[in-house]
Amino acid sequence: MLRRRLKARDSDTGDEHSVNSYLGQRQALSRNISSLHPLQRLYIPGSAPFLDAVDTVLLADHPENVTLWLPSALPSALRDTQCVTGLPQLEYRLRYAQATNALHDIRNFRRLTRILVLKTQSHIANTQRTATRARGLFDKVKLKLTQAISTYRVSRKAIESLSPNEEFGPWKGTLLELQDSDIRGPGREGSENSESRFVQSWIWTTASQVSASADDTDLQAALRVEWCKAQERARRYEEEKELIVEEMRRTLVYLEWNAQEWESSMTSPSTDDSNIDSTTLAGVAAYANKQADIRRRMSKIFIDDWFHLLNEHFPNLPWLKKHTCPPATKRNRLISNVKRYHSYTDTSQTDVNYDEVVSDDVDDPDGAIAYSLVDVLDHSE
Repeated sequence: MLRRRLKARDSDTGDEHSVNSYLGQRQALSRNISSLHPLQRLYIPGSAPFLDAVDTVLLADHPENVTLWLPSALPSALRDTQCVTGLPQLEYRLRYAQATNALHDIRNFRRLTRILVLKTQSHIANTQRTATRARGLFDKVKLKLTQAISTYRVSRKAIESLSPNEEFGPWKGTLLELQDSDIRGPGREGSENSESRFVQSWIWTTASQVSASADDTDLQAALRVEWCKAQERARRYEEEKELIVEEMRRTLVYLEWNAQEWESSMTSPSTDDSNIDSTTLAGVAAYANKQADIRRRMSKIFIDDWFHLLNEHFPNLPWLKKHTCPPATKRNRLISNVKRYHSYTDTSQTDVNYDEVVSDDVDDPDGAIAYSLVDVLDHSE
């Protein structure tokens, strides 16, 4: 851990106290590595040539860059013959514990990061002091998270070298390769997919020994929050389904009401009959009849497109039973309906033959439905 902490530091810059502390940590690490070499020569005789080649200057100035030459760093053939019996398995147990602890720390620091983000978003302060303190806290958490990530990757690499075929125990199902894209959560980030398509990172679902503990109150609290959010999302989706069906019903009711309004305007014009000749009244009646027919044909198109789907998922809708079941045909797109009924639409830009998809029971010589649907498309754009 001390080696990775020293590697995470960019340079020797800083105030005098931090630089002296950094140099003291290097000296302590150098002494620890030097005291480890006699034990390695005793328990790992095959590491003697590698230990003799260690640069003493590098060991004194930058001990974090010196290879430790543990059993995981040795070649497989040399490790099996030049190590004390059971030593590779002991390192495997050590590395496995390091990896699970590091994975637990990654989850803790990710939870802490999310808490800090939410807190800064809800408690906005414009003072320089608050911003500086928040930035310093973020940097500390980021540094610890980086160290935990490095520890996990180094430990997993050592485990992969010691037990590639799980000779010392199963680990491939729980200690997966940690990519940068896996370091996210808990929950969905702002730039990720929608809630319905969101997939949680494996670091929150893997069954490691540390995270599966019943005493991990932080993890249990985070899982309860995610469970509650998932339940509310499922209920919201169910509510949206009901609202969509209700909107369909209201659309049909509105179209029928609007058609009746146009029909009533044929018999009761808003102006005085004495000032309008018979030809104009006939034109007004024809136009009102055309508009009423447009609404009823639009209603029929909607029913033909959605009847089978609604009847399959909502078989007990009372308002749906008032409509007759149309023949089972593939539902066409809205633009297909426009081109199907609009005799002036240019079909040279598509390969679809819309004459083949026109049903026999549809007759719209005036292209009334096409004009209405074109208006809908124009307003929607």
